[in-house]
This record gives sequence, C-alpha cells and structure tokens, in this order.
Amino acid sequence: MICAASLTAYAGTGTAADPYSVAEVIAMGADLNVASASVKGYIVGYVNGQVITTGATFNATGASASNVLIADAQNCTDVTACVPVQLVAQTDIRSKVNLKDNPGNLGKTLTITGQLIKYFGVPGVKAPTAYTLDGAGVTPPPTPQGPVTSLDENFDAGSIPANWSQVQVAGNKSWYTPSFQNNYYAAMTGYKGTAPFDQWLLTPAIDMSKVTDKTLTFDTQVNGYGSTTSVLEVYVLSSNDVATATKTKLNPTLAVAPESGYSSWVASGNLDLSAQSGTVYIGFRYYATEDANYATWCVDNVKLNTGATPTPEATEVNSIAEFLALPLESVGKIKCPVTAVYQNGSYLYVTDGTTPLLVYGKLNSTYKNGDVIAAGITGTNFNYSEGQLQMSNPDATTFGAPTAGTAVEPEVYQIEELSADMVSSYIKILGVKVVAGATDKEFTLSDNTGDIALYNQFGVSVGAGENLTFTGVVGVHGGKLQVLPVADLGEGGGPTPPTPSDPNVAYFFAPSFEGKTGCALMNKDGSTTLTNDDTKDETKGLNDKLFTEKGVSLKFAHGTGEYYVSSFGNQVRWYQGETATLTPAAGVTIIKVFVQTVANSKGAFTAETGTVEGTGVGAANPITWTGSTTSALVLTSAKQIRFSYIEVTTKGFSGVENVTVSDENAPVEYYNLQGIRVSNPQGGIFLRRQGNTVTKVLVK
Repeated sequence: MICAASLTAYAGTGTAADPYSVAEVIAMGADLNVASASVKGYIVGYVNGQVITTGATFNATGASASNVLIADAQNCTDVTACVPVQLVAQTDIRSKVNLKDNPGNLGKTLTITGQLIKYFGVPGVKAPTAYTLDGAGVTPPPTPQGPVTSLDENFDAGSIPANWSQVQVAGNKSWYTPSFQNNYYAAMTGYKGTAPFDQWLLTPAIDMSKVTDKTLTFDTQVNGYGSTTSVLEVYVLSSNDVATATKTKLNPTLAVAPESGYSSWVASGNLDLSAQSGTVYIGFRYYATEDANYATWCVDNVKLNTGATPTPEATEVNSIAEFLALPLESVGKIKCPVTAVYQNGSYLYVTDGTTPLLVYGKLNSTYKNGDVIAAGITGTNFNYSEGQLQMSNPDATTFGAPTAGTAVEPEVYQIEELSADMVSSYIKILGVKVVAGATDKEFTLSDNTGDIALYNQFGVSVGAGENLTFTGVVGVHGGKLQVLPVADLGEGGGPTPPTPSDPNVAYFFAPSFEGKTGCALMNKDGSTTLTNDDTKDETKGLNDKLFTEKGVSLKFAHGTGEYYVSSFGNQVRWYQGETATLTPAAGVTIIKVFVQTVANSKGAFTAETGTVEGTGVGAANPITWTGSTTSALVLTSAKQIRFSYIEVTTKGFSGVENVTVSDENAPVEYYNLQGIRVSNPQGGIFLRRQGNTVTKVLVK
C-alpha cells in the first residue's frame, strides 16, 4: 500500500483558497463536525457498498456515482489515508465529479467544500456545496447572510457558530475545550515564540436599528502559566475586515499578568451599545505584546437583546433537490406542490415526483398516501444522522389541508441497488428474508444480492420469515444505510395451521392461509386486512360475527377500548379487553384451546374456568387453555394478542350427527364421512347439514 503520510500533502486552514489536506481532516477524528470547510486531494477511487474497509476500490471500474475517495497522494491505495466524499443525487457536483460517469477523473485534483463529518464511519465530506476539479469547477456565491437583530450565544458545543468568525492577525490560535476551563469555551490561545499575539473573535453582522435592548453582556476567563501581560478588549467594528474596519473600543482593558505559576481570572462584561447604529460587528480582541509560555482567553454567554430571535427569512427554491442543496441549517421554502407518501406521527415522507424528502416535526394536518400538499412548505435543511438529510422544524402554517391526488407506488429495488443518495425513497424489495436482531426493533433484511439493517421505526408488525415483500423507506443512522418498514412484514402469520386429521379438532385461522381446512376469520366487510384506523370501526372487524367449525362456534365481542378485533392478512389482532366466546354444540365438550401467537403479540387471555398457560408474547410463547366445558367458554384478552390460528380440541364430535344449531335458517354446510368440513364437495358421498337437519348426499 502507498501511504499519503510519506508524500507531499496540501496543508491549509480550511478555506476555499487555502484548503485542508486529507491528512488534516483525518487527524480531526471521526467525531469531527465542521459546518463548512474546503479539502483538497487527489481522486483515487470510490467506496462500493456500505463498508469502507471492504468496499474501498482504487480504480474507476464499476464505480458508484454516490461518492469518491480522495487522498494526499495521487497513487494512494491505503484506505486509512483517504477521505470519502459524498456526492448528492441530482446535483451538478455529482454529475461532474463521480467516477461512474467520468472515469477520467481518477487521479485529478479535487477541492471540495462541504460539511466535515463522519461518513462511512470515518472523517469525511458530506453535502458538498462547491468544488474545483484540476482548477476548474463551480463555486456558487455564498448565501447572503442578513444582519441579525440579537445575540444569545454560549459555546457549550466547544466551537463557535458558523456565522461567527475568527481572525488571526499575529501569533497562534486554537479553539478547544480544556477541562480546567469549566464551561468556558471558544478559547483563544497563545504560546511562547508566537508573540505578539493578536487574535479576534467576531460576531455576525448586527442590525443595531432593530435591537431594542442595547446592553451587551458576556463572560470571560483567562488562564496562564508564566505569561506576560495578556489583554482582552471589546470593539465595535464597521466590517469584519479587521485590517480596514473602523474600530471603536468599548471596555476598559481586561488584563492579567501572572507573576509565576498558574493563575485563573474571571470577569463579566456589561457594555452599553446605545450609541451604535446601522450594521456593526462586535469584536473580542485578545493580544499580548511579548512572548508568553502559555495564555488562554475564553469568551462565553454573549448576549444582546436576549428576546426571541426572529425566524430567519426562508430561501425560496423550486424543488426538493434545490432545498436539499441549501446550506445546512438554513430555512427553505419549496415553491412546488408535493405529494404525501407516508405519515406516522411527526414523520411525514413526501415527494415532488423526482426527489423524496422526510419532514420531521409537529404539523397541524394529517396526510395519507397520494394527498397533495400545496406549494410553499417551509422548514430547515438539517442533517439529522450523518447523511439523513431532512426538513426539520417545519412551519406548520405552510402545511395546509390536503387535496386528493394519485397514490404513490413504491419502486422495486434489490438490496445491492440501495445507496445513501436514496434517503427517504419509498421502495419495495421482493423475496426477502428477515432475521431478528438484538432488540425487538432491529432486524437484518436480505435478498440474493446482499443484506441491510432494518429498523422498525414505526411499530409495524415485523418478525422473522422468508420469501417476503418489504415495503418502506430508505434511511441513514450513524452514517449507516438502513431501511424502515411502513407495512407489516415477516411474521408469516406464525406457524401455519396444520391440516386437520382429527375430527375432534377445529381450526379458526387468519384469512391469508389459503387452502387450509377450517374457518377463515374474514372481516365483516369481506376484507382480509384493515388499516389501523379501520380497527376503530365496529362495522368492519370481526366483533359480533359468528364463525362455526366442527361443533364449535366462535364470536368476538367488544370491550371498553377503542379498537375492534380485526383480521390483518396473516394474523388476527385481538385487542385488549375484547372477549372471544367459544360455544360447543350439544353433546360436545371443549377440552383444549391453543392460540398460536405471532411476533408483536403482547400478552395472554384470562378465563373463568380451566387453566391458562403461555405468556402470549411474540411467536415463541403461544397460549393454551385446558379444562372441560360443555357451556360457553369466555376468554378475555389481558393485552393485545396477535395470532395466526386457534386450535380447539373437543370430545363428542365423532361426526356431524352430533352437530346441531338452533338456527333453522343456517347456511348449508358439507362434511366428508370423517366429519371434516368441505367447502366445495365434488365426486363422492358427503354429509349435508342445514340447521338441525343432517343428510347424506351423493355429489357427482
């Protein structure tokens, strides 16, 4: 391997004119978080897949379009000496830089400006905003930063905000969080041999005409060891160009001169800015006129007009892609209508027909798939989890009532096709296998092309299974790709009900088990699946509907809750407080009831007679009632039970002659000579029952 450390590297301060080297970015560590900086290096390859250590590829063959690797050496093949660069979909930077479409870029010099943050688990560059490639590229003009009207700033994050600035006139400077400085941050440091020190910390532009309380307050602290006199002064500047600005000193000099050893001194400032007008900058200047062994000044808790900060003016954009290209943590207004894809609580997924977007925050309206939301939705472009770009802090007033539109269908992908530039996309994956993970929310999803983490963010039913269909959205957490299901997946209904061989065993099962002998528990409206909202509708579920099988009838009844027992394809959801009454026919005794629970089942039932065993939690803990009753057996769900089938064992049902019902208008039922009910009798002798009348018939 060739290591960049042994070769000449670019070195800089992180500006576009003086970019960082790759080695400098790597030295910042994987926990780096710089809102915007420039890095220069050679394009040496790309990352194939999700793991940089195994996916780093040092050529352009089969390249991914979503990223490139840069290094300080043009022929580097050492992944530990590389920085990955994210190339965001539908941006000019991606189209011009990526190796898939531009294999000739391999070996070229790239200067990229973006957020320095963990990417593929290592120091990287995300959400790039500008680039040059072998000296040619596009550097968009900076977004105008209007003057602020108040300050309310502390530096507990250990760094200054992006719209503040640091200026070094002379000496050395660093910004860090030494433990001995308690909660004082934004440290300006000088060391022996770098005098005269002259460092400035500048606020953003302040519109004094809109500041109501013009009292500036701040805290300071100085620490030194054997230093000469060091000074902190506060100025009003006419611009943020320290060399040319008009500077007005505000405070008496705050100075400290330790005679020997270590000292620490703290002071608070309280300065009157009432004479100031127009647009100004506040500058905190630290300097010393002679060498010092060590000296550190800190500034913290800077406040001016500490009332609520006005909402930043939104930048209007024409599409979701343009919104996602805005500087991070800036406010954008999307001027095209969007269509809702999926909503769950504070999570709303939308699309403009080209690009998907997650909107996270409290809204006043609710939306379903296909609802159109009028143009103008507004919020902050935010990088939630090292690549999970979304609209945060949405302005709820811009999300109006929906209008009917066309439902959005998920696009079908294989796992190997998923990538970080598909974040928030609505997808479907066929023929997948689900394997349970460390918690009830974590799973692994796999197909014949690869595997990916599945996280059950929205509390749908997910459990182990094979040959399933995944429907959900693409997400990123901790820099790693994952998928989030929005529809039930993987329970497989639990074990399939067995084919009955005993005439004294009756089966009631979820309606997706086609071809099984027994009674399918169809909803009252004839459906096999209801939505969660439908389960609050007593006219649609299973409640008060009579099901009969082999001398046993089953009826669910409503309790006091808001939900009604309903079928959901491969499972039935028996909600807390709902009762299931099993009634044996005359001459029949119920001796056992077995309920096969599935994943996400939460508990068992109670009974006034007999013994109940099994917790009913998940698929591995089914519930069994044992006893003996010739009268109605009432079972009450203590917590929500999800099951694939109920098996009822009886005595006395050796054939249909023991089966009676009181309703003379009951539907016609057919049984074979072993007492097993047959839906469509053909070619043989069968027993025909209607009400209390049982006859043998020949069906040709």
